[in-house]
Amino acid sequence: MKIKEIEAFDAFMKHGTTKAAAETLGISQSMVSRLLMGLEEELGFALFKRARNQLSPTSEAFLYHASVLRLMASIRDTQKTRMLLLITKWGVSSLLLNPFFAIPFYSM
Repeated sequence: MKIKEIEAFDAFMKHGTTKAAAETLGISQSMVSRLLMGLEEELGFALFKRARNQLSPTSEAFLYHASVLRLMASIRDTQKTRMLLLITKWGVSSLLLNPFFAIPFYSM
């Protein structure tokens, strides 16, 4: 299971179409479709009913999306923790400067 597949699924579930999901993620609509199919293949069950070039989420998709939302929240928490650790290690002043001019400050 790839993070890109999960992001595509989350974007589709939030926005309702592959076109809107693609715009949100900055990728093509066909890439979103491929990512969704890859996720379904990996999971071993259908997330969507397909009819006339339209995807409709299955009940499994809604249940799975609840888990994906928790996962995405956990990833955001991990990113926040990383930033807090960086700030603690390097100091706020070095993070606010352009990286080219930043000089890390160490506390001794």
